[in-house]
Amino acid sequence: YDSCMPNCHLPVCGNRLVEGKEECDDGNNLDGDGCFDNCALMIPPERMDW
Repeated sequence: YDSCMPNCHLPVCGNRLVEGKEECDDGNNLDGDGCFDNCALMIPPERMDW
């Protein structure tokens, strides 16, 4: 059950629109450019806290 009404659109990763639970959407499905192919932000290693 996605709770989407008949007139709404489900989020689509890769369409350049940040929708739903997407953290980013750069319009492609390539990793390594700051946004994973699942629309999650890539954290540069120098910004990670261990």
